[in-house]
Amino acid sequence: MKTEIIPIEIFDRDVMVFIGTKDELLEHLGKYNFDGEEDIRDIELPPTGNAFTIKLPLNAIIYAESKPTIPIMAHEVVHTSKHIMDIVGMQVNDETEELLAHLVKYLLDRILTLFYELPCESQ
Repeated sequence: MKTEIIPIEIFDRDVMVFIGTKDELLEHLGKYNFDGEEDIRDIELPPTGNAFTIKLPLNAIIYAESKPTIPIMAHEVVHTSKHIMDIVGMQVNDETEELLAHLVKYLLDRILTLFYELPCESQ
């Protein structure tokens, strides 16, 4: 099991990246008084990849049972970034597309550093 919480300070939100079993995820979330156990248990990972974005009311979790390929992780980061923008009331359009691109880059950069041991561009 590996987990990291990535803060998105500009929006006062966080993204948790969790790699492990559903039971490990539920145990970990118990530390935060999480009450969506049924929602987690119902998750079926898609046949085309081994990762899933769990959209929570105020945050998001990128969940995988094993470390996904970088393209699959990038795919989930796009879903997660769009969800975070929805939470803060920013529709993705021509005016906010650049913000979405920066959010995707920031999250992917952090994930590549923390989970794939690749150098962060901002270092």
